[in-house]
Amino acid sequence: MTLGRLSLVMLALLTAGCASEWLQVEAGSNWTCGIDSNSEIQCWGDIDPTLPPPPGTFSSLSIGTEHGCAINSAGTIGCWGPTSYGKVGDIRTGFLLVSAGGEHNCGITSDYKVECWGRDESGESTAPEGDFTQVSAGGNHSCAIDDGGEMHCWGNNDHGQTDPPPGNYTHVSCGSHHSCAIRTNGSVD
Repeated sequence: MTLGRLSLVMLALLTAGCASEWLQVEAGSNWTCGIDSNSEIQCWGDIDPTLPPPPGTFSSLSIGTEHGCAINSAGTIGCWGPTSYGKVGDIRTGFLLVSAGGEHNCGITSDYKVECWGRDESGESTAPEGDFTQVSAGGNHSCAIDDGGEMHCWGNNDHGQTDPPPGNYTHVSCGSHHSCAIRTNGSVD
């Protein structure tokens, strides 16, 4: 990012009335949202003002390509943005974690199951059974780490994105056509 572009981003943050302290920030394709020091969501960039984030206070958020999801302290998920494929609109309760992807979302429920919703043309919303500690929704695929540290991926595999290397992991992050994960020894695959 050039200095001029960075200055424009900082100016946009200051003039948008954004908080001076942030709890979390997430970037999408052409937009960004954050949870400010009041636990409220603020978004900026190339976003549709008629599709704002839900009101209230939130503990975490995830930004997909053109939509976002956030979870409050009661475990309720609210998603906003374009409503195609059913990825936004329904209020979902009983969640510990949410991840917004391309046109789908996945979350970890309070009983450690993976639940996904939205587009499922490549099987990206057809989650495996089992107990999981972490999940990430990508472009057309998703990955999750089970309670034993093994990674499971599902959905589109045209670039090998659902064939994770064997081993134990603590964290996974899915992109459009790839994924990266942190092994229990701290190395990255």
